Amino acid sequence: MEKKRYVVTSTRSASGKTAITAALALKKPSTSGYFKPIADRLEDEKHLVDRDCSLMKEILSLEAPLEMMSVVRDYPGLFRDRTREEFPDKIKERLALQEDREIMFIESGRNYSYGAYVGLDALTLSRLTDSRIILVADGDVGMLEDKTIVAHAYFTSQGADVVGVILNKVREEDLGYLDNVTTPALERRGIEILGTVPYIEEISRLTVRDIARELNAKVIGGEGGLDNVVEDIFIGAMSVTTAMKNPLFWRKRKVIITGGDRVDMQLAAFESDTSALILTGNIFPEPQVVAKADSISVPLLLVPGDTYTVSRRVERVEPHLKLDLEGRRKLLEALKENVEVEKILG
Repeated sequence: MEKKRYVVTSTRSASGKTAITAALALKKPSTSGYFKPIADRLEDEKHLVDRDCSLMKEILSLEAPLEMMSVVRDYPGLFRDRTREEFPDKIKERLALQEDREIMFIESGRNYSYGAYVGLDALTLSRLTDSRIILVADGDVGMLEDKTIVAHAYFTSQGADVVGVILNKVREEDLGYLDNVTTPALERRGIEILGTVPYIEEISRLTVRDIARELNAKVIGGEGGLDNVVEDIFIGAMSVTTAMKNPLFWRKRKVIITGGDRVDMQLAAFESDTSALILTGNIFPEPQVVAKADSISVPLLLVPGDTYTVSRRVERVEPHLKLDLEGRRKLLEALKENVEVEKILG
């Protein structure tokens, strides 16, 4: 049988690439392989062992050693220290360790452009491995549409073979709009939409604890809510009056990022469904804010840096994919009901 290779990439970070890859691979687990060139979710700093690789090795019963399922770890100096020339041969050698697998899923870095400086972006990977591209898109409706159009245009202009786009982690309230408005609009532009997958909380639950760990934040209040689920980010850099007129402010399960000296914004946040407050500038809030946070279990995370920089870091935080038997069942069910798998796997 002819071997099939796919690079699974995304329009932005934390889009759910790994979940989509796992769902597709689980359709044919005995013949599917997995490779992730950039290991960005290390189990420890000493070994090239990525958590996603560990998960995929387990659920697909892969024989390749974990450290051979990636070629480099992600770290701040990656693009300064490494060169494009050192990875192609290594990638081919390590892919050969899974030569017995008829279908190979190669997961890109944080988004489709990440790693371009060292030749590990999605386009370069697809050319190197003769792979087709599956694009995963998520986010607020307007952002999702724009990013999908730009990413798809980039790939097609470069001659890449794009299988199509999967719209992922879609909120229940947005499903109708995406199915009836967004999908037809994108398809009129020649973009193949393979399906729309709803947000599945049970398998990819991002918690305040995940964010606190990633930011190395100091928890100064509301510790009882560290396992609160996070679904949205709101940047509270404007006046409270303006913020409260913004529909995003009233989204459920959000974190609000604001200055430690913004008592007005902090107290307003407690009046909506807020999972946590991230206070920038290392500025301690007023005692009344800490007391309120403790009483309603809304964590206060104190961090250095400005609001914009912190928000960018928060956007990159990804939950650990949870795929026990029930999680796998839900994932496969969502794929079966919402994605045209045959267009991908044949």
